[in-house]
Amino acid sequence: MSIKPVDRDSTVSVVWPMDPGIDTEKSKLVDYVEASSSKPASWRDLLVAKDGAKLTEFVVGVIQPSELCAIEDECRPGSDKAKPQTMLWRVFCASLRDIKNGPAMEGTDAQGRKAMVVPKVNRDGLEYVDPHWLSNVFGGGLKECAIFVGSVAWFWNKMGDRDAKNS
Repeated sequence: MSIKPVDRDSTVSVVWPMDPGIDTEKSKLVDYVEASSSKPASWRDLLVAKDGAKLTEFVVGVIQPSELCAIEDECRPGSDKAKPQTMLWRVFCASLRDIKNGPAMEGTDAQGRKAMVVPKVNRDGLEYVDPHWLSNVFGGGLKECAIFVGSVAWFWNKMGDRDAKNS
């Protein structure tokens, strides 16, 4: 598969299928898991939030082709870091642009007011979620969530020309 030639600021949102806000009785979880690699935003049609709950959205973006190749090369079989979960964790950290309705920390919003914010860093003119903060928040019990989101981000970044770009 070739890396998709889309704008580097393209994004898509993903929901972890184990999100506690999902109404498992009304949602089509199996269908979402199967569709998520080719149509990450299919959660909008397949998942239903419990009354009063909001699902946590992970906004993933395009990874620079050179960075994606470096991650894949370093994590391929035969390398020192030859673990698929290591690759997916690194893709999660390299692609995550925002988290909506999820973990945050005290900070200031764009208007300078105290608010709960997701800490960001600027890389090449684009904002990404701070990877050090991600390690602190998702490095333990939420690592499974990060691996799922990283998997979807990897597949989305690997879509070819014929695939949907902003699914």
